[in-house]
Amino acid sequence: MKQHITQKQWDELDDEQKLRLCYGVDSIEEQSSPIFKLPNIGQMIEFLGEDLFRMCNTRTKWTIASYEKTGKLEEVKFKSKELCNVLWEAVKYKIT
Repeated sequence: MKQHITQKQWDELDDEQKLRLCYGVDSIEEQSSPIFKLPNIGQMIEFLGEDLFRMCNTRTKWTIASYEKTGKLEEVKFKSKELCNVLWEAVKYKIT
Protein backbone atom coordinates (compact mmCIF):
# COMPACT_ATOMS: atom_id res chain seq x y z
CA MET A 1 0.00 0.00 0.00
CA LYS A 2 1.27 3.42 -0.97
CA GLN A 3 1.97 5.52 2.18
CA HIS A 4 2.88 8.95 0.74
CA ILE A 5 1.90 10.99 -2.28
CA THR A 6 4.45 11.30 -5.07
CA GLN A 7 6.52 14.39 -5.84
CA LYS A 8 4.47 14.81 -9.02
CA GLN A 9 1.25 14.90 -6.97
CA TRP A 10 2.82 17.36 -4.49
CA ASP A 11 3.81 19.65 -7.35
CA GLU A 12 0.10 20.03 -8.24
CA LEU A 13 -0.19 22.50 -5.32
CA ASP A 14 1.16 26.03 -5.28
CA ASP A 15 3.25 27.29 -2.33
CA GLU A 16 0.28 28.87 -0.55
CA GLN A 17 -1.68 25.60 -0.68
CA LYS A 18 1.34 23.68 0.60
CA LEU A 19 1.59 26.09 3.55
CA ARG A 20 -2.08 25.62 4.42
CA LEU A 21 -1.71 21.87 4.30
CA CYS A 22 1.56 21.59 6.22
CA TYR A 23 1.37 24.49 8.67
CA GLY A 24 -2.17 25.80 8.70
CA VAL A 25 -1.03 29.26 7.57
CA ASP A 26 -2.04 31.19 4.49
CA SER A 27 1.10 33.10 3.58
CA ILE A 28 4.81 32.52 3.42
CA GLU A 29 5.39 35.56 5.65
CA GLU A 30 3.69 33.71 8.52
CA GLN A 31 6.19 30.82 8.28
CA SER A 32 9.85 31.82 8.55
CA SER A 33 11.47 28.94 6.68
CA PRO A 34 8.95 26.40 5.46
CA ILE A 35 10.10 22.83 5.11
CA PHE A 36 7.66 20.78 3.08
CA LYS A 37 7.33 17.04 3.45
CA LEU A 38 5.19 14.81 1.31
CA PRO A 39 2.05 14.13 3.35
CA ASN A 40 1.32 10.56 4.38
CA ILE A 41 -2.04 8.84 4.80
CA GLY A 42 -2.39 9.76 8.48
CA GLN A 43 -1.60 13.43 7.89
CA MET A 44 -4.11 13.66 5.07
CA ILE A 45 -6.85 12.04 7.19
CA GLU A 46 -6.06 14.47 10.01
CA PHE A 47 -6.17 17.44 7.60
CA LEU A 48 -9.55 16.39 6.17
CA GLY A 49 -11.10 15.84 9.56
CA GLU A 50 -14.17 13.75 10.16
CA ASP A 51 -16.80 16.44 9.93
CA LEU A 52 -17.11 16.95 6.17
CA PHE A 53 -15.64 13.82 4.57
CA ARG A 54 -16.69 10.19 4.87
CA MET A 55 -14.59 7.28 3.70
CA CYS A 56 -15.56 3.73 2.79
CA ASN A 57 -13.82 0.75 1.27
CA THR A 58 -15.15 -1.93 -1.04
CA ARG A 59 -13.19 -4.91 -2.27
CA THR A 60 -11.85 -3.00 -5.24
CA LYS A 61 -11.66 0.69 -4.32
CA TRP A 62 -11.75 3.43 -1.72
CA THR A 63 -14.39 6.14 -1.90
CA ILE A 64 -14.48 9.49 -0.12
CA ALA A 65 -17.63 11.59 -0.23
CA SER A 66 -17.83 15.24 0.70
CA TYR A 67 -20.66 16.49 2.91
CA GLU A 68 -21.93 19.98 3.55
CA LYS A 69 -21.92 21.23 7.14
CA THR A 70 -25.63 20.42 7.27
CA GLY A 71 -24.82 16.75 6.70
CA LYS A 72 -26.21 16.77 3.17
CA LEU A 73 -24.17 14.75 0.67
CA GLU A 74 -22.48 16.85 -2.00
CA GLU A 75 -21.92 15.46 -5.47
CA VAL A 76 -18.16 15.39 -4.99
CA LYS A 77 -16.83 11.86 -4.65
CA PHE A 78 -13.31 10.57 -5.06
CA LYS A 79 -12.53 6.96 -5.97
CA SER A 80 -9.27 5.05 -6.32
CA LYS A 81 -7.80 1.63 -5.67
CA GLU A 82 -5.11 3.35 -3.56
CA LEU A 83 -6.20 4.97 -0.28
CA CYS A 84 -3.36 7.47 -0.56
CA ASN A 85 -4.55 8.67 -3.99
CA VAL A 86 -8.19 9.08 -2.99
CA LEU A 87 -7.16 11.03 0.13
CA TRP A 88 -4.95 13.26 -2.00
CA GLU A 89 -7.85 14.13 -4.32
CA ALA A 90 -10.01 15.06 -1.31
CA VAL A 91 -7.19 17.17 0.17
CA LYS A 92 -6.79 19.07 -3.09
CA TYR A 93 -10.55 19.68 -3.19
CA LYS A 94 -10.59 21.00 0.39
CA ILE A 95 -7.53 23.20 -0.04
CA THR A 96 -8.68 25.00 -3.21
